[in-house]
Amino acid sequence: MYDTLAQRTTADSVESRVLKNTYTLLSATLLFTSGICWVTQDIALPPWAYLVSMIGSFGLLFAVVGLRNSAYGLLALSYCQQPAASTSR
Repeated sequence: MYDTLAQRTTADSVESRVLKNTYTLLSATLLFTSGICWVTQDIALPPWAYLVSMIGSFGLLFAVVGLRNSAYGLLALSYCQQPAASTSR
């Protein structure tokens, strides 16, 4: 009927670990996003570059999902994982 103290302690430690990992991932995402925003404002990208980036990202997302059962899906996934090419002036 009632949990023993050991079972409650184990469940509490598992829940706190999951909560800690969740907040760690959330903070890492927030730090990455704020860093990217700072860099893009610092290099003064034109406004249309954001739109092109969003369209390309969503296009690759749909391409990977749509081609997940073929060899072309691997090509689309590998293109998603490549770092962006640097442009030198």
